[in-house]
Amino acid sequence: YANLHEFNFEILSLPFLSFAFYYLLKNKRYLFYLMCILACSCKENIPLTVIALGIFGILRPHRRALGFMAVLIGISWFLLYMYLLPVYIKNVTWDSISHGKAGGYIWLFSKYGKGPIDIILYVVSHPLDIVRTVFDGPRKQIFFNNIFGSLLFLPLLRPDVLIADIPHILIRMLSS
Repeated sequence: YANLHEFNFEILSLPFLSFAFYYLLKNKRYLFYLMCILACSCKENIPLTVIALGIFGILRPHRRALGFMAVLIGISWFLLYMYLLPVYIKNVTWDSISHGKAGGYIWLFSKYGKGPIDIILYVVSHPLDIVRTVFDGPRKQIFFNNIFGSLLFLPLLRPDVLIADIPHILIRMLSS
């Protein structure tokens, strides 16, 4: 789909995320860190997936250190993309960033807050509203059927592995 309609930088992150997951399971520390950093460098929403991958690692008994480091890498890259790079590349002010007027796709989530921090706080503090929004409407049910139906809904049997995809699902389901 992505190759037929448009070029999407998220596609470039898939091999890095796949190898990061593999190296996390094999406990190959430095290769895991390298793949996380390379994945984060592809697009501004990929650090959220790296954070989720880190949470998966934290839930594994002998992978907690790797998981915490992945969360740290993901948070660092996310803050870099949302707060530092717009100031230096797009020549915007700190005030416009904090009010959601600069940077990426934040405007798609304006009904939840003015900036990235406000949006994250809203998602955490209003979980019932988020669940209602995610499962409301026939288009969203079709989206879930398209993602999981082709795999006979088998990914739902391993919610621990599915953690890594939660950021992308939420981004698609919560954006206006």
